[in-house]
Amino acid sequence: EMSSRVIVKNLPKHATEERVRERFSAFGEVTDCKLKSTSDGRFRGFAFVGFRRVEEAEEAIRRLNRSFFDTSRLTVEPAHAPGAEGASRPWSRYA
Repeated sequence: EMSSRVIVKNLPKHATEERVRERFSAFGEVTDCKLKSTSDGRFRGFAFVGFRRVEEAEEAIRRLNRSFFDTSRLTVEPAHAPGAEGASRPWSRYA
């Protein structure tokens, strides 16, 4: 089942939550936006963005996947259900 959350990969190191939220809010109501960092605070280059509705998430994926954020080409995909963020990669040392 499609989630109303998306994962945004390949964000530039200087990306901010405010700018990511601004970009994605063009496609619907953004309910949450979380940039992911390592335990020592370095940005890992990806974020989760939640929308109010599944249709908004689908539109954001359609319009923003492979689009550019400054000089970085983004990958935008459906996120797993909340709580399953690390479930597919339990061996990640950042999980």
